[in-house]
Amino acid sequence: MHEGLSDEAEAGFSFLTGSAAVQDGDKSKANKQLINSHIELLYFAEQFRKLRKHIFPAGEEMFIRSLSRCYPWEARGGKSGSAFCKTNDDRFIMKQMSGMEVESFEKFGPQYFQYITKACSEKRPTALAKILGVFRIGFRNTQTNNALKQDLLVMENLFYNRKLSQKFDLKGSMRNRLVNTAGKHSEEELVLLDENLLK
Repeated sequence: MHEGLSDEAEAGFSFLTGSAAVQDGDKSKANKQLINSHIELLYFAEQFRKLRKHIFPAGEEMFIRSLSRCYPWEARGGKSGSAFCKTNDDRFIMKQMSGMEVESFEKFGPQYFQYITKACSEKRPTALAKILGVFRIGFRNTQTNNALKQDLLVMENLFYNRKLSQKFDLKGSMRNRLVNTAGKHSEEELVLLDENLLK
């Protein structure tokens, strides 16, 4: 068991892999805030705090409580190979980020905050997913002394508290974008693609 982690938290962290682990001594600390022994960095800490006020009015304590209990989740439809977790209350999804994804977010982050904040304050609908935080977490296995670090993105679960009849993963392409639904028990469990939408 990892030092200081409950069984539930350890299960949530179990998707971390050595190949995706972050090495110490990387990059500058601009737009990053050092935090505690498990959450090592908060990217764009102040910007995300302000954004969460718009998106999640229940407050920071409820946000933290929600994130404290999660489980590995096999997202259907995606091909990135990233690992995912979902919070036990179904509110949030955590996605493992590669170094390249973190770099990209650091570049477009300011524009993202500006756009989403404006959309929320003007009550304007947006198709962009709402990201509530980007964190670097880390822990050490007390038996092997191996340390792992991982960057994670926390986003809203679009399906929270909603009854769905169909789900689509749309890319705006017609090439290899059809799921064969013949013989499948329920379309609710399938993630359909662009060509399925046009049928």
